[in-house]
Amino acid sequence: MTEPGVTAEPDASETIAAAAPFNEAGSLTPSGRVLPSASQPFTELQGTAEPQPMTAPQTAAEASETQAGDMTPDNDLTQQLMAADLSANRFDSLTKDEQFVFDFYKPLNSDDKKSIVPANRRSFPALVSTGSGMAVGRIGRELTWTVACGLNLPHVHPRSSELQIVTQGRLMTETVFENGRLVRNELGPYQMTPFYQGLLHAQFNPDCTDAMFVSSFPSEDFGTISVVDSTGLFSDSVIEATFGQSVTRENIDNLRQRLSPGVVIGVQECLKRCKVEDGGADAE
Repeated sequence: MTEPGVTAEPDASETIAAAAPFNEAGSLTPSGRVLPSASQPFTELQGTAEPQPMTAPQTAAEASETQAGDMTPDNDLTQQLMAADLSANRFDSLTKDEQFVFDFYKPLNSDDKKSIVPANRRSFPALVSTGSGMAVGRIGRELTWTVACGLNLPHVHPRSSELQIVTQGRLMTETVFENGRLVRNELGPYQMTPFYQGLLHAQFNPDCTDAMFVSSFPSEDFGTISVVDSTGLFSDSVIEATFGQSVTRENIDNLRQRLSPGVVIGVQECLKRCKVEDGGADAE
């Protein structure tokens, strides 16, 4: 019985049931944004693939949904697994054998052409309690918005380090350490590099063909924050002060529209060599 004047603490199960669905790693961009014009954050690279005509990227709203990589996640099931009082009872909620299998191939080959497909505790509830996660990514022309010369914009994983291995094509990778050091490498098939928890990193496909990679995480909830994407969420005064004289209050909204999450088209030299149509910020 609760004493007069004392507020009763809510039951733990009620608290979990009332909690918002667990948020999967993904873009923070509000809907309706448009992909930017191609930029040159990487040194020009020479590719060996045969050039083929390609199309410009989709809107950032579509890109944001693509980046998330959800296959209709079961948030209720994830919460049930996390709320289990004993580990032995946890798997009683997974009643079907196929719930212990995650198929990266399906989303990579469906009509929406997802570019980076994460397996975390939201998209794959069987990962609850494993302390592990994975992601499979494709950066290449077969995607409707991730064309050749694809650039996975600078981002961080706030709750995990990452081991990334290239399985097809090649990727140029960059990591910025907290002391200001920039580490750049070219990865070919079956070469791997680490990206450390909380450190900025990016990947670029310098060729006209697909590049594919597999990433492992020592966390079932590794998370992803796109730095470029998140910048546009700050107030006008913060953006104006950050960019100094290069951005005025009058064109901040235009800047926000040009900030884009996820994988976008990159280096001009690569675009020309691969005959990619650069729709830039005006692409529909």
